[in-house]
Amino acid sequence: MHATRSAAVAGLALVALACSGGRAFARTTGGGEIMTNEKVISLVKSSVAEDIVLRMVQGASRTQFDLTVKGVLALKAAGVSERIISAMMDIYKKEEQQRDRDVRIYIQMLRSDVPEEYERAVRELVRFGAYGVPLLVENLTNDDERIRAGCAEVLGRVADPASLEHLFQALLDRNQAVRAKAARAVSMFPKEEVGPRLASGIERKGLARDGYALALGYIGDLRYQGLLVELADDPGPEADRAAAAYALGLLGDAKPEVIGVLVKLVQDDTFRDLREAAARALGRLAQRMSPSTRDAVTRAMIKSLQRYSPGRDVLALQLRFFPSRRTVEALLEYIGDRDKNVSGSAWEALKVVTGEEMPRDAEQWKAWWQIAKSQPRWKDESGESGFPDLLAPAPAEAPAAPPPSPRP
Repeated sequence: MHATRSAAVAGLALVALACSGGRAFARTTGGGEIMTNEKVISLVKSSVAEDIVLRMVQGASRTQFDLTVKGVLALKAAGVSERIISAMMDIYKKEEQQRDRDVRIYIQMLRSDVPEEYERAVRELVRFGAYGVPLLVENLTNDDERIRAGCAEVLGRVADPASLEHLFQALLDRNQAVRAKAARAVSMFPKEEVGPRLASGIERKGLARDGYALALGYIGDLRYQGLLVELADDPGPEADRAAAAYALGLLGDAKPEVIGVLVKLVQDDTFRDLREAAARALGRLAQRMSPSTRDAVTRAMIKSLQRYSPGRDVLALQLRFFPSRRTVEALLEYIGDRDKNVSGSAWEALKVVTGEEMPRDAEQWKAWWQIAKSQPRWKDESGESGFPDLLAPAPAEAPAAPPPSPRP
């Protein structure tokens, strides 16, 4: 009789648990009941026989036991027997070993060159949450830069405080891609906490500063805009300056001093990466510019497009943010370029600027323009810029910066 009553109570307890905690877990993990300390305590307090509770613990499809000192003391205080606690510990150790194996497998998958495999590894590692942080932190010093970069990305998505110091160290990694991933990861933490440290890193000359600059752009705090302007205009390493230029675009503030330094980099700098980063930043800021400023920037970008062949594809594509007659005519010069990247970028930009969907055929586009350019939409835009200082040469008395080393 007593056994029958205990079985009935156990059945009712299972129904109650399935109706409460089971549904909540399904919403966050995709389904399946999970056995926790609270559920074990609930069963014991419901006078379910020890053997039945033990079988339920050992037969659970998923568990999430808290077996810290505090968790074990709570179990004992609720009357959970040593036998049940011991079984919970055995299960926890086995699951911990399996989780460790899984985390290590997915970390190795981060070296994959197949995008789908890489994304799967990132998703699975994020699902482990704080549990996977120690192994991810350990692999921030892996010999493979792909693993270091992937671990930095996952740590950013998890944003566990225990990883922040290690991510700051990764901002100085020897590999630029790792520094970029670490920058994005650091930006996922509260900006009040990381902003001052990033600003301090920007001022440390002699060390890689591109990661610090990118992170300042990602956190979006305009208080650090002046530091980024100074770094972008600094005659230091190209990678640092390019990161600062790109970060200025991320901040989204089209102040004259910001546009001025970006135009200078696009139009006059011989470093390809700097021109590309500045062009991307100007493209981001285009919609926030006044018409006169946008006209001046358009002319500067076209001048760079015509002057430099390295990076021409990036310049051409960024011109899609500057629709004008002048832009169309500049892009038409390159839609037939022998460099397929350049011609492809010019074609993509032309489609955006004109709203026309025509094949990648230079002659067809030029024939269309002969008719279209007489339409009111494409009126003459050769008037005064209203922002001449952006394009004016530097005063003669200003000391010239030493020319940067040519790109290999």
